[in-house]
Amino acid sequence: GHLSLKNNSSLEVLIDIHAEQGNLDNEGTLKGSNLFVHKASFINRNEVLISKNILTDNTLLVNSGKITAKKIELDQGTVMGTGIFISDEFWNKGKIKPGLEDSVIGTLTFSSHLINDGNIELDLSNNKQSDLIITNELTLKGQLTINPVSTVYSGNSSYELINFDKINESQ
Repeated sequence: GHLSLKNNSSLEVLIDIHAEQGNLDNEGTLKGSNLFVHKASFINRNEVLISKNILTDNTLLVNSGKITAKKIELDQGTVMGTGIFISDEFWNKGKIKPGLEDSVIGTLTFSSHLINDGNIELDLSNNKQSDLIITNELTLKGQLTINPVSTVYSGNSSYELINFDKINESQ
């Protein structure tokens, strides 16, 4: 199925929200208790307010707005965008890729404890721009992939890739 919330619209669901093999496109405000997204596409351009947990499985999640939940878990999917995630914990077991498209520089902000058991993929360009992840707390266990989007780079270049307040012991 397909659920589309247009700009200036609001939907509050009093039971758990399940999206199965469809599209969830939000330009308004979506509120609920729990959100489960399985083998689907979830595009957020405005605001999602979930009082408990968000669980995505094999899902493309594109956030250019603000998503708030107690806990967010990504399992075998991809998170892209330039938005903000607000949660106590964001657990990545898929792929995080800032930017709205492949090879386009972007910043994703996690106002939470970001736990990476998956892959973080960051683009670098030759004009000293790069993808950026901003988080309060970081546990980096998975992989970090650097993707050059330009063909020529100068020596002695530096890039800020991940900005964090606290880092936990990584394994």
